[in-house]
Amino acid sequence: MPVHEVCLAKDYWIGKYPVANEEYRRFLEATNHREPKKWSDRKFNQPRQPVVGVSWEDAQAFCQ
Repeated sequence: MPVHEVCLAKDYWIGKYPVANEEYRRFLEATNHREPKKWSDRKFNQPRQPVVGVSWEDAQAFCQ
């Protein structure tokens, strides 16, 4: 059972899958947005891996 119920006052969208590096790369190329931390770290930058090191501001820009 949930600990408590949460109600959201506004509609929202949520992805079915995490954003992968290959998808985030297309966003970077299209917008010239700054790369997230660890973008060049081979442990975290494989195309099918979820993107990591994204700030709140980066996430907002991606969603726009």
